Parts: sequence; structure tokens; C-alpha cells
Amino acid sequence: MKEHWFFLSNVFRLLANRSLKRFYKFCYQLMMHLKSNADDPFFMDKYNQLLPYYKAFDDAYKEKFGNASQRKGDTRQLNLLLKEMSGSKIHAWDIDIQTKFVSDTPEYTKIFPQGLSPLSLLPIEQRVQYLNTAIEIMSNYPQLSQVHAEMKSFYQALCLARNTQLQKDGNLIESRNEVMQHAYKLSTEIYGVLGEFMTKFKDHPLVIETYFPVNLIRDKRKSTKKPNDTTPE
Repeated sequence: MKEHWFFLSNVFRLLANRSLKRFYKFCYQLMMHLKSNADDPFFMDKYNQLLPYYKAFDDAYKEKFGNASQRKGDTRQLNLLLKEMSGSKIHAWDIDIQTKFVSDTPEYTKIFPQGLSPLSLLPIEQRVQYLNTAIEIMSNYPQLSQVHAEMKSFYQALCLARNTQLQKDGNLIESRNEVMQHAYKLSTEIYGVLGEFMTKFKDHPLVIETYFPVNLIRDKRKSTKKPNDTTPE
């Protein structure tokens, strides 16, 4: 594979691909550094040039991680319901059912053909389906109407929590794609601004590092030198 000249690589785009969180911090610090020189036309021009791209990225980033926080709450709610079902609920239901049909009767076996363990041990979708099948069969037995209603109500709450979680999963994927699109646009603009900095400060390149937090660009996962390595860089 042909290698490109290092300076042709947009390091800001690479940073966004590697870590959106670090890219977000980098952009925030860059914008604050530029804004701190409001009296200098050069810096304010660069700030205003980047501002619409930065704002679009900032809004999308915050929206995405806001959804992620909400998803954690949805997952927690689903897990609480599943834990409740595998704990107190199934035993309470079982006691009520066995007041009419004990565990070795054909009626009980139709309701729970594999016993109660699938409600605790199967994957989520199969657990929900097993519960739904039991509820449908119980509708044929009027004497179980009370426990049937309780199980049906719990099943509906379980489905609602599960569907909400799945919907948020889909939204998160879409929102991440949107964040990356804004990150790429912003990284392209920053790459162009870097070129203007290099032109202006070609005789004093270290000035550039004052505005571009390079510590956030470096990939900390890569270490080409060992502690005792004396190979020149």
C-alpha cells in the first residue's frame, strides 16, 4: 500500500476517528485559545471561520451523549424488570397457578412446558416470548384470570422497556454518524487554519503549539521507544 507524505494527513480527522472525546476537548481548547486573542484580527478571523463548524459539531456531540445517558436509564429499567421477574414475580405467579393446577398436571405443563427456569436463564427475547406464550395459554383458563391479568400487565411493561431500549440503540447509531460528519467537516476547516498558522508563523513555528493542544493529538497507545532505547528519533 502506497504511503502518503506525513504532512498530507489530516491529523485532526485521524484524532476524531481515534477518539471523539479527545477531538471534542481539542476543538474546545483551540476555540478558547483563539477567542482569548479577540483584539488580534488574525485570530478572530480564524475563530469566526471555525465557529459555525464548531457549533454544529458541539451541538451534535452533546445531543449524542445526552441520548447515551438516556439509554443507560432505559437499560437499567429493563434490567430491573428482568431481575424482578426472575426473582419474586415468577415464584408469586407459580404459587397462584398451583392453587388451581399443581406442577404435574397437564394444564400446568401447557403453561410452563419447560418449567420456570426459561424465565430466568434464556436470552431476553426468548424470555419475553416464553412469558407471552404462557399468558396466551392461560387465557383458556378462567380460574386463572387474576394471575393472568397480573402477568399480562407485567409483560406489557417489559415489552415497553425493551422496545424503548431498542429504539434508542437505533437513534444512537444515527446520531453517532451525524456527529462524525460534523467532526470531519470541522477537522477539514482546522486543517486549513493550521496551514494559515504555518504561513504566518513560519519563522516561529513553536507559537503554533500555543494554540493547537498537540498533547491531545498524540496517540498515547503508540510508543515506538522503550525506556532504555537509545535509537535516535
